[in-house]
Amino acid sequence: MIDKESFFKVSRFAILKEYWNKQLGTKMLQFAIDHSKSLGIKRFLLDSEEETIGFYEKNGFKIISDFFLIEDHPHKRMELVFDE
Repeated sequence: MIDKESFFKVSRFAILKEYWNKQLGTKMLQFAIDHSKSLGIKRFLLDSEEETIGFYEKNGFKIISDFFLIEDHPHKRMELVFDE
């Protein structure tokens, strides 16, 4: 059983730019979200680079941090909270 504080965190989710705008990233993300929900997970976390924040916002994610660096690239932590 998964407790209410459990979350799913994605690290290094990327689609090559030549495949952007082909719905591949959306389909992969939706699969991960659906799988998380099926396990009873309540929150989905990820660290987004600045240029992909809009993609995650379109998919329901909210920014929950200021910018921070990962390997000299600015990121913001984002979260999607599933309805009960």
